[in-house]
Amino acid sequence: MTYFVLHDFLSKIGFVEWAMKQEEFLFAKAHTYPDPSKEASRVMNKLMRSCGAAGRQADVFNSLRGDAIKDMRDANVQDRTRRLQAGHELNNDHDKYGHRALSAEACRQLATEPLPVEIEPEVFMGLDFDALAAGRRTRGRPSVKKES
Repeated sequence: MTYFVLHDFLSKIGFVEWAMKQEEFLFAKAHTYPDPSKEASRVMNKLMRSCGAAGRQADVFNSLRGDAIKDMRDANVQDRTRRLQAGHELNNDHDKYGHRALSAEACRQLATEPLPVEIEPEVFMGLDFDALAAGRRTRGRPSVKKES
């Protein structure tokens, strides 16, 4: 197991600072399930589909990994760095020698790579992470109050 490099953008919008102040898991409810990562993926797929994400691939959320790998390849990120960042196995014995971690240079490159043009940074500025974390998912349709 190794670490994952977060983009500097998450620091700029205050997410990293907020996350470091949390005393429990950031996604605590997911840890009530036998396989937290599977539950998180299921919830994200459902959320993304409700927002209009579609495609032939059944796992829309996991397709983000494929997009990230393509973006890293287009940015000339080394193969070993791409594999480690994506959580994939290293290709061969040669790649496995040394530390199975990213170099400081690779971390800087991943953290500062330009964001895809489809991401509108201003949408994320000023988010209230406490309010977002306090929100609870509910099942079914939202109740509508009838006016009398």
